Amino acid sequence: AIITLPPVKQADPFAGTFTLPKDWLAKGQRVYVETSKPPHDASVAVKLNDQFAGGFIGKPFRLDITEHLKAGENRVLIEPFAPETVRIVHY
Repeated sequence: AIITLPPVKQADPFAGTFTLPKDWLAKGQRVYVETSKPPHDASVAVKLNDQFAGGFIGKPFRLDITEHLKAGENRVLIEPFAPETVRIVHY
């Protein structure tokens, strides 16, 4: 018997930058990355400024990234698969 396995999905990470206003950190607010559901029902890892910040498996697709941020430009990497939408919010 021949067993055929499904093809391995090629990674397609999200990489982007955003500018964080100083007052978002000064006011003691929390900053989160929120995404749509990752494709392929995958879990994701999140890096901020080249440091592992955490990840998620299932809802909510939200991660507190406050401790990994700096005022000004920040880099975000979500891997292995890019969600359809990514946004940075503060509460």
